Amino acid sequence: MHKHNILCIGLIIGFIIGIMLFLLFFIYPFNGSNARYSIATKTIIIDADYTMEFGLDYYKHSALHELGHYYWNEVLNKSEKGHYKKLFETVEDSSLVTSYAGTNVEECFAEYFWFVLETNDFPSESELITETRILVNKYII
Repeated sequence: MHKHNILCIGLIIGFIIGIMLFLLFFIYPFNGSNARYSIATKTIIIDADYTMEFGLDYYKHSALHELGHYYWNEVLNKSEKGHYKKLFETVEDSSLVTSYAGTNVEECFAEYFWFVLETNDFPSESELITETRILVNKYII
């Protein structure tokens, strides 16, 4: 192959990768949801038009939930995450603050993060609520 052909192929591949990244981060940032936290850019993106259709409470829930993802990925250390994961694995789905919290440990933490900051309307104090309060208070207050 000539050097010119190799250069052209490299430019085409680079261009395709650039378009894919552009689409991933700017055109289709929600990946099927109304909000998301991007680990790569450490940003929270919320589709305000979509979330506001459901009211301010839904918007606040989405914002605090995504802030919980930031907190999980950027603030908590490995030991804290490990302890939280062990608690998550022992909890019955029926006792979670939302059904979505049962998806995985990160979604659980994000839902409990929202819950601890937004509401206290839960019939009993579970271990996950207590642990989330401890972690939130440790770094925020």
